Amino acid sequence: MDRWLLSLTTGYLTVILRGSLPQLETIATLLVLLLVALVAFWQSRNVHNLAHLHTVAGLLLALMLGMMAGALVIVSEISRKEGLAEHFKQSRTLTFTITEIPRQQDDFIQLQGVWQTATRRYLLRLNWYDAPPQVTPRAGQTWRLKVKLRAPQGPRNQGGFFYHRYLLGERIDALGSIDSGVVLESNTQLRQRIYEKLQSLQLESNLAGVVPALLLGERQHLRDEDWFVLQRTGLAHLIAISGLHLALVAAGLFALSRYLLPLFYRRRSQREQANMLPLALLISLSGSLCYAYLAGFATATLRAWLMVAVVLLHKLVRTRTSAGRILLRAGTLVMLLQPLAPLQIGFWLSIGAVAAILLMQWRWTPIQGRLRGLRMLWRLELFLTLALWPLTLMWFGGLAMLAPLTNLLVVPIVSFWTLPLLFFSALSLSFYGLSSWLTEIALWPLEQLWPALTELAEAPWQWLDQSEINSVMLTLMVLVAALLPVALRVRTALIAVTVLGYYIFDTPRLYQPQLVLHILDVEQGSAMVLERYGRALLVDTAVQYQHGGSMAERVILPFLRARKLTPELAFISHTDADHRGGYQVLQQHYPQLSWFGASTQYPCVSGQQGNWQGVRWQVLHPQQVGDNSANNDSCVISFQLDEFTLLYPGDIEQKAEQQLLAQLAPLAATVLVLPHHGSKSSSSRLFLQTVSPQLAVISRGRNNPYKQPHRSVLERLTELKIQVLDTARGGQISIYTDGYKWTAEQPWQASGRAWFDRDN
Repeated sequence: MDRWLLSLTTGYLTVILRGSLPQLETIATLLVLLLVALVAFWQSRNVHNLAHLHTVAGLLLALMLGMMAGALVIVSEISRKEGLAEHFKQSRTLTFTITEIPRQQDDFIQLQGVWQTATRRYLLRLNWYDAPPQVTPRAGQTWRLKVKLRAPQGPRNQGGFFYHRYLLGERIDALGSIDSGVVLESNTQLRQRIYEKLQSLQLESNLAGVVPALLLGERQHLRDEDWFVLQRTGLAHLIAISGLHLALVAAGLFALSRYLLPLFYRRRSQREQANMLPLALLISLSGSLCYAYLAGFATATLRAWLMVAVVLLHKLVRTRTSAGRILLRAGTLVMLLQPLAPLQIGFWLSIGAVAAILLMQWRWTPIQGRLRGLRMLWRLELFLTLALWPLTLMWFGGLAMLAPLTNLLVVPIVSFWTLPLLFFSALSLSFYGLSSWLTEIALWPLEQLWPALTELAEAPWQWLDQSEINSVMLTLMVLVAALLPVALRVRTALIAVTVLGYYIFDTPRLYQPQLVLHILDVEQGSAMVLERYGRALLVDTAVQYQHGGSMAERVILPFLRARKLTPELAFISHTDADHRGGYQVLQQHYPQLSWFGASTQYPCVSGQQGNWQGVRWQVLHPQQVGDNSANNDSCVISFQLDEFTLLYPGDIEQKAEQQLLAQLAPLAATVLVLPHHGSKSSSSRLFLQTVSPQLAVISRGRNNPYKQPHRSVLERLTELKIQVLDTARGGQISIYTDGYKWTAEQPWQASGRAWFDRDN
């Protein structure tokens, strides 16, 4: 059966991850093979051949069924998207039931819940900006809201986090903003009531945000500095309720049940005859399910519980099953209940973690002796940390070098001290003093360790950035080759091949003469990267958000790491937040970077020019020295390589365009980044005719409130037969040129990619 299950799963994953419906040729080929197998099965009289043909036919049929299941999921999801698209970009009133604890921020409240229409049930995530002070939404309530919905999309850039895929995996159908609302029903969920009681404890600890994170999966109260420490020390996984937490709860309840259940039998003979194992396993399974409920049945938590449940059920029915089969069944069950789980990074991390655990159990003998449980936990944490390092590096952009050591120290504290005491604290919430005391005791060990962890997190030597990984990995591979128990000539040959391979694959980019211009997708803002010889020049740094975070952290830094670029020179066109927001972040990460323009020591002024990696740059505007604060004082910069020119005009409007025309500035360009994101106040006909670009690029956010680009600008571009590329329709734009010929592409454009990347 498991072979057929593997074939079924393979067919499903092939379609879902490939991102398109199966081709008719593929289906026809499988049908022909199945028909041949069935005919041979019918005509064969050899028992041995019959068994093989039966197996082949079953595998082919399972593969086809898996592909059909994947195709049905894709068709269903596309249908859901198309059904909701008609509600975008317009205000509407709807009845909304809040299903998650609201997330409170300084300037908005984020709500997640369900909108039930006559035909479908949609999951929405809505932001309520500047909500009235008396508004206190709670999970379980039903509201009548006036909202404006938009597609569940996000930035698309190389090295970046694909928010739209995350939303799809979470089954969130639409995002939106709330204009007004009124409560219809005031029912409140149990999770909400527990959350409010936890908040009423008014803990003085700086780590108070850990309490709702570990008990309810609510991480909104963790401070930015806490997140920094957790990430840089490799402990962030402890705050996300996952398989580790559920397994600890299940194991703790199982051990407690095995100890307490015999006490219900007075006679020793009754205790010996009673089989406590099934009941203990059921209690363990039920308790871990309750914990998953407290965590809100979040996608990752439910996925982890399903895997734990499969293992416990195998124990319950007492079947001897190999580790690989258990993993296969657990993964299939997850995909059955969460069809889009394979699109999420967390799914593969979970699969990898479970596979590593099963491999460890298979290859290594159990630990015996004193502190057996603690030593097994240490071994598990060390093995998981090292086994998942490649995935962590690929998806999170760096490695905490001391993560194995910090995990060996902190994981047992959280597992055997903090988490159990927090559960007792939650059970005693009706007794304010006792609950508060238990919570403080639970956090005490972490508070003692936190100063040392903070100092460790701030030490640059222990954080391995993705841009530095190649040289470190080369050193490690050379050391491994040198220590192998083989002949000296073999070790020498392996070291030579390793070093030669590294330079063959990594060095050519440092001698690549081609100029590549990347206009990044930073939503409503601007950021451009010029790349040549493994170096980078930056123009604008996108937006910084009032509630924390910036596009420099989310997009620009991951992009530079993914391309292995070292920035040398940077410009900020003017002081608007959507152009200079990431200045401080980038300045902190690259202190050697030379800056020109707004907020720097060298504001832009006409006449400034220079040469960067053979590319000539020249500032054309403004004419007078200032602070580049107004739109019409934006830096207008021309970048030229031989016969190819790009013009970057910032947010200038028609007044500044007229000044440039009057001064006979050299505006002719091959590529033009449209001024002010395509606003109607810019891109006059005469300006476009003078620049005469072959390509116009629009950097803007989809569904932006400014209605950019304006229809009149697009009409002028069409009349002048200027090709247009838009970051909001396809993401990052990359232009390649040798100084004479050029090509442009959008590597994440939906039309050339999977169904889950399509635009709405």
